[in-house]
Amino acid sequence: MVLNNAARAHAQRTAVLQSQLRAKWLLCCTRFFCVREFIKTAQRAFRLRFNIQPPTRKSICRWNNQFVQIGCLRKAKAPADHVYQWRT
Repeated sequence: MVLNNAARAHAQRTAVLQSQLRAKWLLCCTRFFCVREFIKTAQRAFRLRFNIQPPTRKSICRWNNQFVQIGCLRKAKAPADHVYQWRT
């Protein structure tokens, strides 16, 4: 009877873990799909608007990551370029 309960508990834990793994896999797949479609859409919109070759997938990903991480797309300047010292 104890073995039967232990086996049942193990089966339940295994089912929960498999369900969690499936959910994580599905989340990764949907994220990948969204990013891939975003890049295609961005390239297509760029080509239609400016009538020139769109940026590469790598560039778009880098710009997106930079915007998400720091909230800005401008290149960082050296500290001396944007720090003003006032003389009194």
